[in-house]
Amino acid sequence: MFPCDPVQQERILKMLSEKNVIDIIAKTLVNVYEGTYSLSSTLNVENGILATYIACREIDNALPPIILHIQPNLCQDGMTTAVNQCLQIYQQYHQLPVILLITSNKLTDPFFAPFKPVPDKSDLYFLPNAAWCGTCFLLSNNFDNGIIHQEDELSSLPNLFLEGNYSSSKT
Repeated sequence: MFPCDPVQQERILKMLSEKNVIDIIAKTLVNVYEGTYSLSSTLNVENGILATYIACREIDNALPPIILHIQPNLCQDGMTTAVNQCLQIYQQYHQLPVILLITSNKLTDPFFAPFKPVPDKSDLYFLPNAAWCGTCFLLSNNFDNGIIHQEDELSSLPNLFLEGNYSSSKT
């Protein structure tokens, strides 16, 4: 399974550049229209992938960069990588990015405790007072109650990226 499986990793990298995936992420996290963001870069990190999205040239600095960090087994080391990436993006674009962490592992109570639910998004959580980013969001495929409501398209992303249940017919 990911990230050791190069076929899985290649599939995820392809999905990260698809407009419908980018639009789902951007619309949910920063409330923008379709086509506002594009993939700037991807980076393979230990046990995961980081993708950076930036607003199109016409909008430029009005919107923050978005980082998507996919890590099946998110832990403290993964968070350190995420923080470092946010700081690098800040140095490059002079704006604190919005970051979305996607994981499938069961998070420990001490790790998950600081995260708060996003109103009207049952599967999305945010980390208040994160000075290293504009907003840090968390989307997991495995919370304590084990229930994923999938009431919106964003809720389906962990399943698409981490479980391999994807068909490119949406593009």
